[in-house]
Amino acid sequence: MAERKIPVSVLSLLEQPVIIVKKELISYMNPAAVSLAGKDFTGKPASLLLPSHLTGTHGSTFTSTGFIGKRNCVVNVCNAPTEQYFVLTPSADEEGIEAAAFASMRSSLANLRMCGSRLSQLAEMRKDEQLRSYSICVNRSYYRMKRNIDNLNLIDLMHHGACPLRAESTDLTRLFGELISSISILSRSGSGISIDFHAPEQLYLVVDRYLAELALLNLLSNSLAHCKSGDRISVSLLKTDKSTVLAVNDSGSGIDPEALPHIFGDGGDKRLSAAAQGVGLGLKAVRSIAELHDGALIIESRGIGCGASVRLMFSNYVTPSRILKAPNSDYKVLGMQGILQELTSCLPDDCYSSLTDD
Repeated sequence: MAERKIPVSVLSLLEQPVIIVKKELISYMNPAAVSLAGKDFTGKPASLLLPSHLTGTHGSTFTSTGFIGKRNCVVNVCNAPTEQYFVLTPSADEEGIEAAAFASMRSSLANLRMCGSRLSQLAEMRKDEQLRSYSICVNRSYYRMKRNIDNLNLIDLMHHGACPLRAESTDLTRLFGELISSISILSRSGSGISIDFHAPEQLYLVVDRYLAELALLNLLSNSLAHCKSGDRISVSLLKTDKSTVLAVNDSGSGIDPEALPHIFGDGGDKRLSAAAQGVGLGLKAVRSIAELHDGALIIESRGIGCGASVRLMFSNYVTPSRILKAPNSDYKVLGMQGILQELTSCLPDDCYSSLTDD
């Protein structure tokens, strides 16, 4: 089938920045793209303007993030047989969420936790299954609300450049391996979904352990929520010259290609919000974590019913933070409470019969 060309005259009318790359050279930039980049790069190597993870990914369509010029952008990419099309959406400036609003939400959250704990105790004392079902509902709601509030807080801190990065050399194979093992134990009550982990025996990288765990849990939550019994989730780690890639691939319900360009926008992907995944806040939080580590998030469309492919890239050149820590500190940063919180829509009811304290 012959490749269908998009008329340049049409692209020049768009307010959204568009860049076309052919044979590793920028062959076209519409006026909006030139304005975003600060100058016209037409005829010059694409590597001067576009990050390598955008030009080097060969999926037919995918969505990622990256800095173009001095602006952070969501980038929707279409790889045609002879050309690559990049449609850019610069991140919008948003007003920060007031600290008072967070304080109010956390106060309500504390009340919910107290009620859930009391209900769990009464259900146990009275051996009352109806009370137990109520306690499970309240406890799960507590973790779901806490997850959304924590993700909102992280996104807000990132927006204002105030998110601390406690980066230190970490064995990601061990960190992620123990996390996946704990999840498998919690979900073994019949979900029928298998999680495989493939990584070198050791893979050390300078990262914030808490944020790295949080990112993996968010990605696994999305995959688990959209897989059914018999489906598989594959998690892998690969270190390249510039980046370390955490890949999460599943054989679940997939992502509608038409929804992919809007996956980082308000409300996120309908597939995510439909499953009460915090209206896409999880993916926004993962994107923030990637950018804090000078990396990017790539989400590739395989089509509806064909599973999803997500790659989180950490830069290999993050500088360790000057932090105080106890010797031989435990690798489990989030702990069981963090797993229950991040996988609240996926784990069986028995996991929420009582509130867990780490």
